[in-house]
This record gives sequence, structure tokens and C-alpha cells, in this order.
Amino acid sequence: MRILGADSRGEFREEDQLCAARIARGLAPAGYRPADAATEEVVQRFGLAPDDAFMSGKSAEYLRDTGQSADLDFVVGHIDDLDRVFVLDAGEVRAIA
Repeated sequence: MRILGADSRGEFREEDQLCAARIARGLAPAGYRPADAATEEVVQRFGLAPDDAFMSGKSAEYLRDTGQSADLDFVVGHIDDLDRVFVLDAGEVRAIA
């Protein structure tokens, strides 16, 4: 597998790496493996990282510097808070689990 993450100003931000690595970690039991060294590095760095691992990154710093710390608290407080899984199917969101 390859992790493709959106960049912001040419950077693959920590919060996006954390999310992508967790998705990759979830795919590993099905036999998927990192296809390149860059993907492996992200999975190794963030695959088992704590929920707040992105808090020292530039995005978090920007939010703190601009008085938006409540947004950071909201994000950290809502990780893995859904008890269902959803897919987008023919333009419609539907629960699958």
C-alpha cells in the first residue's frame, strides 16, 4: 500500500500522517504492506502514536497562536468516537457496521 495524504503548503502535516498511518495499520492484518520506504516511515512513526502526537506540529502551533486551542481540544476529544462505519455509495452515505 501507499499512503497518499493531502499536503498543505507543500507539507504532509503531522495530523494527516497520524490518520493515514492508522488507516495503514488497520489494513496490515488483511495482508497489506507498505509499498515504499516513505510509507513505511510514516507507519512506523505514527502507526502506534498517541492521539495527541500531532500537537507539536505546525498546524497545532498555528491554532494555539491564533487563539483556536478549543479546536485542538475538540479534535483530540473526538478520536475514535463513532461506533459505526460509513461508506459513500452512489452519492449516499450509508452505515455498514
